[in-house]
Amino acid sequence: MRSVKSGASCVPKCRAVVILFLALLCSEAGAEDDRRPYYAQAGGPAGLGTYEPGKWGAAAVQLVNPTKVPAEVLSLLNFRGNSNIQFGRRVWIPPRARRLTWFPIRAPESAPARKNVWEVQSFLFDVTTQSETPIPAAFGQMQIENILPLSRGPALTGLIVDDEHEDAMRELIWAVRLARNYRKTVSVMNVQRLPPTVECLDGLDQLVIATDQVFADTAACIAIREWLHRGGQLWILLDRVEPELVSRLTGDAFQVSVVDRIDLTRLQFHSHDAQGQRPSGEERKFDHPIEMVRAVFTGFRASHTVDGWPAAAWTKVGRGNLLVTTVGSRAWLRGWAAGEHAPAKVGDAHEGVFLVATEPLQEVAFELLTEAEPPPLTPGDFEESVSEQIGYRIASRGKVGALLGAFSIGLVVIGMFLARRDSLEHLGWLGSVAVVLTSVSLLAVGRASREAVPRAVAVTQFVETSSFTDEFQVTGLAAAYSPDKSFESLVGSRGGRLTPELDVHGGTVLRMISTDRDKWELHNLVLPAGQQLVPFSNSYHVSHPVTATATFGPNGLYGQISVGPFEQSSDAILALPSGHNMAVNLSDKGHFTSGMNDVLVSGQFLSESLLSDEQRRRMEIYHLLFRRHDDRSYPEKPTLLMWARPLDLGFRILEGVEQTGSALVSIPLDFTSPAPGTPVVIPAPLVSYRAVGAETSFAYDNRRRKWSGPFNKGLDTVLRFRIPQQVLPIQLDSVTLTIDIKAPSRELQILGLLNGEFTILDSRRSPLGKLGFEIDRADVLQVNSDGDLTLGINVGDARDGESNRLLDPSEAQTWTIEDLQLELTGKTVAQ
Repeated sequence: MRSVKSGASCVPKCRAVVILFLALLCSEAGAEDDRRPYYAQAGGPAGLGTYEPGKWGAAAVQLVNPTKVPAEVLSLLNFRGNSNIQFGRRVWIPPRARRLTWFPIRAPESAPARKNVWEVQSFLFDVTTQSETPIPAAFGQMQIENILPLSRGPALTGLIVDDEHEDAMRELIWAVRLARNYRKTVSVMNVQRLPPTVECLDGLDQLVIATDQVFADTAACIAIREWLHRGGQLWILLDRVEPELVSRLTGDAFQVSVVDRIDLTRLQFHSHDAQGQRPSGEERKFDHPIEMVRAVFTGFRASHTVDGWPAAAWTKVGRGNLLVTTVGSRAWLRGWAAGEHAPAKVGDAHEGVFLVATEPLQEVAFELLTEAEPPPLTPGDFEESVSEQIGYRIASRGKVGALLGAFSIGLVVIGMFLARRDSLEHLGWLGSVAVVLTSVSLLAVGRASREAVPRAVAVTQFVETSSFTDEFQVTGLAAAYSPDKSFESLVGSRGGRLTPELDVHGGTVLRMISTDRDKWELHNLVLPAGQQLVPFSNSYHVSHPVTATATFGPNGLYGQISVGPFEQSSDAILALPSGHNMAVNLSDKGHFTSGMNDVLVSGQFLSESLLSDEQRRRMEIYHLLFRRHDDRSYPEKPTLLMWARPLDLGFRILEGVEQTGSALVSIPLDFTSPAPGTPVVIPAPLVSYRAVGAETSFAYDNRRRKWSGPFNKGLDTVLRFRIPQQVLPIQLDSVTLTIDIKAPSRELQILGLLNGEFTILDSRRSPLGKLGFEIDRADVLQVNSDGDLTLGINVGDARDGESNRLLDPSEAQTWTIEDLQLELTGKTVAQ
């Protein structure tokens, strides 16, 4: 009996356990069904960590998938007040995993007033299936609010440094910025999550690298290199970074070879400029030694030295500048002097700045904190070129005239008919009907003419190549034509950016979705009927650099081009710093020549007399490229320019439409030395010159490389002509000096330097127009060890034509020199 009771009592207990177990399983399964991917971090700062209006940056998201199956989500972000433009990324998350990723964003053009942050909203969608299923955030909200730092100050400086040296590097950069009276704002980047694309560095002006950890991130190195080529200012501290980073970021042209590392307890900086060498600051002593890396620089200019070794060296990389310093940061800094105060700056107190820049660092800061060099050509310069490549028909005059004539004649006929029937009261409504019919006919004819031209895309590109890297920097403009309004998805499969004019009206939400590091899609773009202009920029990678090399011979220049991916090259010219250009004769095998007869006159860029429509468009772009600026001219070094077929940058603007157009390719020209004893002719555009002497700067502006004037008084001008280094040493046989001058009632004298004194070689009275002077006197054609030849130009005071008396400057006609060139003929000699 007792055993029976015990068995009977176990049955309910077992049932209860089974029911509880099943309930737990069901609840767990239900909980599993309710759990979805979610944000651990939404729309946080990444890359630079600060965002300038109108500039690209990156946003970070951290996503968690708590489920047992993989999930694919779409993370979206928009700036508050700009909900019609969203940025995002499709992210695949493994089961029960956490993933940190990023995507590019572009801040609005206008910043919020009286705020130092951007307000952003983030959304999350489940896209595991074809549809987008919203994933609510906490408390059922559909979006997550966050803020991003707003950058307003000039010249944003970024810093890549390890944690150990961050404070010391901050002090150094603060001192540099304070020397230019800038805010002490510094963007310190996370070395574990550096910007992976050049677009993420869009808002950066200067970058300081003080750690070798950059080497570990290949994508970041590529992004920094592209940013530098596009005009960035890069500072590498060689006492904290291995020299291999320099060649990795610049290519083989610029080399830094470390000799040794020494400790200094006293040092004296010397600065170097066009006027020579001078001490910079006072000699200083240090209780704790300062490390200096003694190194040999190839392709650099040393602006400061210590004991004859470069302490600060500069070089130009593309449009950017690279600074390498070799002395520890403490050598560049000093404490506040007695009575010295930091300049007041609203919203940015300097109480935490205890060290300021020494005189040499102030000189470095002046050169480092400069605006980025703008590109020689902007997408807007190509507007006329691409617009003319896409032409759509308009209704012919004959058709329009026939319709309007039929309307007029018909109206007269109807009027006469109604007049005979005494029913002119019907003319009003019949005339209105005729107007409507004619208008509809005109619209139909116009639409038919427009639709007769199919959808098309034309592009014009400007490609900046480098002889020492495998990357090209490409900017340009595309013109997309569609006869009807269309909704398009722009696609980029190789990185870069297309920036069309965004139409965000009518409730359309544009989405810039990243699918990989260099792949993106722009959805819901509305392209109106007709033509739409789309600027673009990108980097193009090749397996081997594109190079152009040349040497001198008896007929001028001859050389070789490795054209790489460029096809159908034509209309090439050699652009030179002298401001004079030369036509280039290209062969099918990549050889080229350019001689005395190929020198182009000012404003001429093609040698042909009859130009096609395409060549006329190219001429206009050449005109824009060589336009003069007050502070600079193009190019700074000899450059070969040629036209070719456009590169495939991976952009798709109109579905199923192939692009047409052309690309202007810029290739730096490298020179090699001819063998000793080679007869050479050096065309005038390859011979640069500058005015020397204290009293000669009035006539010729060395900075602008342009003659000044007009002048009332006579002037002496001493010119120092620089012969290309590749032909030195050289024995000159003769030179031809060509002057375009207007100097009525004056005497022009050509002077040569003989035994330290100037002697008259030739003269002309009342010179007018282009004159040539051939000089073959060996005693005055002496070239110094630097490759300089000195000649003088004297324009005398005005004299009366009959009495030969001097005229008062107020009564005399002015004189000007429009142009001056020197052509050389000689033979190279052995060293």
